[in-house]
Amino acid sequence: MSFRSLLAIALLAASASSSLCAQTNWQEFMPRLNPGISTSPVLATLPQDLVIESPAGEVPADKARWSGRWRGWACRDQTCDTRLVVEKVNAGGATIVYALASARTQKPFMERIEAKFHGEELQGTLASGAKIAYRFRESGDLEFHYQRNADWLAGVLSRDSEELSRKADAYLAERVAKPGPDVPESCVRFFGGWAGDWRKSQGQQRLWVLGIKADCKAQISYRTTSSNAIPTALVAAEIRQGVLKVPCGDGGECAFEVRGDEVWGTYTNPFGGSNSGVFQKIK
Repeated sequence: MSFRSLLAIALLAASASSSLCAQTNWQEFMPRLNPGISTSPVLATLPQDLVIESPAGEVPADKARWSGRWRGWACRDQTCDTRLVVEKVNAGGATIVYALASARTQKPFMERIEAKFHGEELQGTLASGAKIAYRFRESGDLEFHYQRNADWLAGVLSRDSEELSRKADAYLAERVAKPGPDVPESCVRFFGGWAGDWRKSQGQQRLWVLGIKADCKAQISYRTTSSNAIPTALVAAEIRQGVLKVPCGDGGECAFEVRGDEVWGTYTNPFGGSNSGVFQKIK
């Protein structure tokens, strides 16, 4: 074999080694993300056969600390629920279970893989080819990064605990809880999900009005979709004199009003555009 051939093989091997050990391209805003719980009504699930082994005595402390369960959020507006379980750790890597769920995908996803330590990161490759990576913060929380081709997402996880689970359960319960006795009836009537379409059809629409307070301020979602799943991303809105108004369309406004067992909607914009529609309660 010629010297040139040997050199080419050596360069390819070095390149492959470098790509395997490459550090993750963490987004610069990552340190500003706060730990917490997801806003997803669909929770990540874990397999029934989890076995977390205590790290052996010879495993370095900076590797042993990965062992255990982690819980947190990912995606914009914390709309993905994610879990990490580090089942078995050694000096070179770990057996982990990665889990993610959101209302966008509906079906929770999980996969057990062998991950490797590269510098300060724990990295792994899913069966789909997606790359996942975790790294510690000084606080003891984990930053998370997912990349598949040009698609990526990021988030933060904390060590799972009873307190964190209680917070998550309380948050979900608060979002879907029926309005209290101090909420005016004119606002209570909006509570829940509504499905419909406009006279000048725009496709299936869903309006959700949740978390209504005594002052008739609420958390709402209005979007084009055929899914009846409770949405993950909600925005603040206010019901005034029995009318809920939200920005929609091309610089326009949608106004919703409860009439009997239906919600009637009207749309207007500054250019003279208008529309109307009727929405039925999602059971």
